[in-house]
Amino acid sequence: VTTLDRSDIKYYTSGQLWSYSDHSVNQQGFETNKSMVLEYDSTTSLQSGFAQTVTTPVNNTQVEDVSTIRSGISYNGLGQADAYFEDMVSPSDPFKHVDWMLGTYNKQGQQLGFMEIANQSGQTLLKIRSDMQYNTNLGLLTDYIEIQNYTDSANPFINLTTVTSISAADYDSLKQMSSFTQSVTTTGTDALGNFLNNTKLTVRENENGLLDFDNNGRLIKYKETVTEDSDIASSYQTSSSKITRRANEYYANNQIKKYTDTIEIGEDSSAPDLKTTKITNNMTYLTDGKQNTFNVSTHQQGTTTYNNETGAPETREIDLLTASARSETMYSGLGKLLHYRDILTTTGLNIERNTEWSAAAVNYNLLDQVVSYTDKTRTHGDKDNDTIDDVDTITEFTRSNIKYDGLSRMYSYNEDSVLKDEVPPVKLEVRTQILRTSTTYDQQSRMAG
Repeated sequence: VTTLDRSDIKYYTSGQLWSYSDHSVNQQGFETNKSMVLEYDSTTSLQSGFAQTVTTPVNNTQVEDVSTIRSGISYNGLGQADAYFEDMVSPSDPFKHVDWMLGTYNKQGQQLGFMEIANQSGQTLLKIRSDMQYNTNLGLLTDYIEIQNYTDSANPFINLTTVTSISAADYDSLKQMSSFTQSVTTTGTDALGNFLNNTKLTVRENENGLLDFDNNGRLIKYKETVTEDSDIASSYQTSSSKITRRANEYYANNQIKKYTDTIEIGEDSSAPDLKTTKITNNMTYLTDGKQNTFNVSTHQQGTTTYNNETGAPETREIDLLTASARSETMYSGLGKLLHYRDILTTTGLNIERNTEWSAAAVNYNLLDQVVSYTDKTRTHGDKDNDTIDDVDTITEFTRSNIKYDGLSRMYSYNEDSVLKDEVPPVKLEVRTQILRTSTTYDQQSRMAG
């Protein structure tokens, strides 16, 4: 249930609604603050456009107004929108223009399909969605097919087409997807001019039926299997399988407080029995639902096979426990991550890494991939427990001109870094410039070179 408080309602002299302000709160306590100004066609009296301003939190103390201006709305014979133009403006985000068209509907007025063309900073993302189906009780999407094509005028090589199909989606009482099957196939040429034809299949299921839901109908458990493979002609050969079992815990207000992921990687040549348990806890949120702070502990257990200095195979046990705490999270008006701080510790080591990460919204492309960011990490620790740090350094680097392969893996970048002592007098200061190219990955998408 979502509660809505509407105020400041005004009308044109014709009696048509002119403007209003909305404050809504959903089942999880997340808020939306929105103001609207409406325009109408003088001939048909149908809405021809609107200006919408949404006040969204940047962090716990700052907010930002994001404006969406829709114009040129046209309708079919039943008064359903079949085309419009839309401009999105945010103080921290680049300008984005969208042409939306070919809207179709079923007898219940639910959308069956549409086409959308988004343009931003010389990039174009074409999206065609079709075969949309809904469940009868909640009216939520259960199935659809979506074709996306991405091009960039700054790089004529890029021409990527992604076909995504979702089927048999089901939901819990909070409208979270509890089960579905998703297939994503990417073909075309990437920023490097390489051809790809790769498929990723995700199947989420409820192994235990109703036992995977609590008494309030909230999802508390699921199993998710992700497999990746490739056509023989693809430049990127992938073959991997990963099984994740998740368990959720909730606050009284329905927000997720904690979740535990148990991950098995399937048949991996170097660590076939590797098991990872990742617990994300103490989660807090901004008022609109974006994640604010949380703690993560990760425990890896298993064995790995490697060749020693003589070339003979040896087996080594893996038992690694790390903990991290995230804070100081900031977002742009359109939800892009701009800043965070992570503090990382590893069991058995008296070393703490305090990392501050930052980027600007203009440093994201239309696929929401970050193409430039800054990372500043303080590493300090005391190896002999005498209260005096034996290590205390700052490493700061700016990574720019980042290019990704067709599977969204980092391929190349420029990096300027400086390593120096944190505490004066500075005895160490090392400056480095790196140009990384031709990054390669194994079939499990792990960096290989």
